[in-house]
Amino acid sequence: MPIRSLHPNQQQILSALQSAMRILRTSDSLTIVGSLGRFLAGQTQRVGDIDVLIDAPLCERYWEFIEILGLHGITSVFDVFDRPKFPWKPCRQQTAHAKALTVDCCANVLMSYGMKHANLDICFKASDLDAIPHSSQWVRLLNPDELRDWDESTRAKAISRDHQEFINELKRAEKDPQNRRFHDQLGLWYDS
Repeated sequence: MPIRSLHPNQQQILSALQSAMRILRTSDSLTIVGSLGRFLAGQTQRVGDIDVLIDAPLCERYWEFIEILGLHGITSVFDVFDRPKFPWKPCRQQTAHAKALTVDCCANVLMSYGMKHANLDICFKASDLDAIPHSSQWVRLLNPDELRDWDESTRAKAISRDHQEFINELKRAEKDPQNRRFHDQLGLWYDS
């Protein structure tokens, strides 16, 4: 199936990834995995979220990567405690991490009502989390309203506990590309 058969949101995400890899010159550090990887290999006709696996060199430049994606209309779903220096406007008020991104904030917020559009999910090894600047307070998911009501000690404990849950979730979801190939048309690596 040709790439032009993908949903416009998926095409927008791919275009943003291509641009980011060209600008950062880190295309070897990103691999498309999941359903889009299988689609590019001709193994499936359906593509859901776009999952990409990045390694340590791109993790070190994570905020540059996210800023470039943002310039292409890709937005973080969740807020973070340590915001980047560029304009930051997440889709949701919940505080978590900056590895779930979307083209359509409205559809993302309404997905609990059955509306779902393709998102960009950034995957990396738990051991590479420390390579991402200002990620030491990334959490699985916390409600900022509850955090405001807690004293500093309770707040710090909740963040620490949820950060550890986030790391454990990363470890469970780790992917290791087995069949990595280069897609000439996209100029990106993928794994089927």
